[in-house]
Amino acid sequence: MRNRYELNSKSSPGEGSPNPSSQESTNSIPPSRHRLRSRALILLLSIFVLWAGYGASTTPTSVSPPTSHSETSDTPSSSMNRDGNGGIWDHGAEEEEDDWHPLLEWEPPENTSSSNPNSSGPPSQSTSSLMYNNWHNPDLTLFPPIHPRERVVVGRDGTLPEQEPGESENSPSPGSATPPPNLHGLAVWFPSWDEEDALQRLEQNLDSIHEVHFLWYNLGPDGTITAVSEERETTEKALSLAREKGVQVIPAIGNRFSAGLTREILQNEEKRDRLTRQISTLVQARGYDGIDILFQPMEETEREAFAGWIESLATILHQKEKVLHVTVHPQTGRGTSHSVQRSQDWRRIGQAADRVKIMAFNYSWDHPGPSTPLDWLDEVILHATEEIEPSKVTIALSTVGWIWPEGQAEAQRTFSYSSVAKLSENQRLQPNRDENGELHLKIEEKGERYHAWYPDGESVLVKWRWIKEHHPDIGGLALWYLGSEDPDLWSGHFDLTTE
Repeated sequence: MRNRYELNSKSSPGEGSPNPSSQESTNSIPPSRHRLRSRALILLLSIFVLWAGYGASTTPTSVSPPTSHSETSDTPSSSMNRDGNGGIWDHGAEEEEDDWHPLLEWEPPENTSSSNPNSSGPPSQSTSSLMYNNWHNPDLTLFPPIHPRERVVVGRDGTLPEQEPGESENSPSPGSATPPPNLHGLAVWFPSWDEEDALQRLEQNLDSIHEVHFLWYNLGPDGTITAVSEERETTEKALSLAREKGVQVIPAIGNRFSAGLTREILQNEEKRDRLTRQISTLVQARGYDGIDILFQPMEETEREAFAGWIESLATILHQKEKVLHVTVHPQTGRGTSHSVQRSQDWRRIGQAADRVKIMAFNYSWDHPGPSTPLDWLDEVILHATEEIEPSKVTIALSTVGWIWPEGQAEAQRTFSYSSVAKLSENQRLQPNRDENGELHLKIEEKGERYHAWYPDGESVLVKWRWIKEHHPDIGGLALWYLGSEDPDLWSGHFDLTTE
């Protein structure tokens, strides 16, 4: 393509040609020298533009973890966005450092807004950046750094600081080890990013809960454990409440959603052994009933190493009369097509662990649909009970749904029951319930259409009743995550008896 300097020099009179005086002055320079100078000027300008563009593109981009879940851009809201778009998506806003939490999605630095500048829709990005229980297409290259607020829990020498999350000098003794024999166990994950809402639900419903998995800990790159919780007063109260009621306290350790970090730890004997010792020291010193291993995703190549490590960790914890729970992705007996699912050997894990929690949700991915269809759930449980003692199996259901912009399958975002309440303030919503008990609805906002699927209290109860009827030997139920659920879940007939 010719540049504008060449076009002007060849244009007809009256269309960009110089006036006579200018032409006369120009003609005083030999034509060849004039062309050489013009080309040199163009070359210099081109080099400058390229240099400036390169400098901008190589400027380091900081990646800020997102805000608390109640205000994250993943949650639709009918209120005005901070960027003034006024749509149900909040994107493009700077994150407040005080709201940081480590267990939700990390926004990739190349994340960009929708190609339509007038759209109120979410940023366009691959669903691989959606991390929690993503067994479809997770980012296996992620290697997030330790946040400055995280701190090492157990030193490399095996010593502990004086206090850690939820600990005070007056902390009560550990709770009971198991629910009564005539009851299914009910477990909940307690988020570190929404602790006030979770604490309120815990206080109100402790009589129905048997296990609490506090999301307080993460892997460190050298095999140490780091703490992520900041609300010390809240965590102390939550821990005290659980212990006073005899609820099992089994914190979870995550792997930062990093398959690479997990591989590095499992394949390095020194780091792997350090992690084992740190977990043993942590649960013993803090009086926890055990630990929940929540590593996701992992590479298929680590299948043997992970199962072997779980077996050795179980032996050490059982010697100290502590329990080991392992949370895994769902699988079915008809063949597992996703590599991250194949990274977990259910048979070996089930033989070693006291409980195996199967995250039986996120079935619909890249397209609107139910999170836990009953026919698929049936296949998951049938396969699980072929590999694992049924009494050890816990089925985990999500209390959070998803919303998809119409025609943008890659732009799905989380959609909770509280999101519906916010939207209902400005528009009348008419959700429908499908045969799986899940609610779905269509939303129109600023000319954009969305499809949402989400659970309410009845959705969870429908699935639990179905599990009790068709798979009565299952050990129990777990909810991801406390504080996000429909409050009516607890006022319904939540029958946990085994009869």
